[in-house]
Formats: sequence, structure tokens, C-alpha cells
Amino acid sequence: MYLWNGIISPTFGLITLNFWQATGLDVFTSYMMPSSNNNECSITETILRGVVKALFILFIGWIIIQNI
Repeated sequence: MYLWNGIISPTFGLITLNFWQATGLDVFTSYMMPSSNNNECSITETILRGVVKALFILFIGWIIIQNI
């Protein structure tokens, strides 16, 4: 939601998203995209990887928004 409202919405003149709309888009795109993780991982490791990846993308987006 933060990245959409900070980058996509002003750049292309689209509407801003609320929390539930952003969560729905996230669930939908996660369901539609195939998983590229073929190795066996524990559920804890899978969740930790997801959180670290999301925080990294959010940090990169924050840097971009600060420089727009």
C-alpha cells in the first residue's frame, strides 16, 4: 500500500489504495504467481524469508519515494 500510494498512484494518476485493497491485491498476486522455491524448507524458514524479502522491497521503495 505504501509503495503503491507513494510511487504508482502519483506517477500514473491512479487511485490510492487502503489497507484491505492492498491486502487483497497481495493475496491475489501471490496466488497467481508460481512459487519458485523447489527445495524443502520449514514453515519458519519460509515465513522468515518472506518477511525479510518484504522488508527489503519496502526499504528500496522508501528510498525511491524519498528521491521523487
